[in-house]
Amino acid sequence: MAHDWKTAARRGGGVLAIVMLVVGCTPKVGDDCISATDCSALGDRLCDTSQPAGYCTLFNCEPNECPDEALCIAFNGQLDPACGPLDDSQFGRFGRTFCMRQCDDQSDCRSGYECVRPDARQARVIDTKISNPQSNKICLAVGQQPPSFDVPPNACKPNDGVGGLTPYHPG
Repeated sequence: MAHDWKTAARRGGGVLAIVMLVVGCTPKVGDDCISATDCSALGDRLCDTSQPAGYCTLFNCEPNECPDEALCIAFNGQLDPACGPLDDSQFGRFGRTFCMRQCDDQSDCRSGYECVRPDARQARVIDTKISNPQSNKICLAVGQQPPSFDVPPNACKPNDGVGGLTPYHPG
């Protein structure tokens, strides 16, 4: 009987060691990836394959919901292709949020990425749990710039039309 207990304890210890090994090796936001399963076996993270060597992230994050190693960042929150720069208090109509790897200096980012302030790339930290969020830095692909939008002339300016609208003149 004692032998069976010891065998069970050894097996249980082996299972515990495997579980701890798997938990200890959980990919972090900003790690390289090829598919979402490289980022999370639970399916709660995705692999942004548009980034060099992939980038583990969480899409559509809310303030203060990213893992400890990351910040929730709003991209394109101030851009509107029809009206140019906006100062939207939220993310803007075309804004998208992602958890991005937080860094203090270049050594915190992997090869091909640089430690930069989000506002250098027309993005911003939306977390509220940190003081002075815009002084924080994140790992972004080297030299990658946000998309630029051409603003149609006078698209957002009132003009001489009825009620401030442009009269419609078919072709």
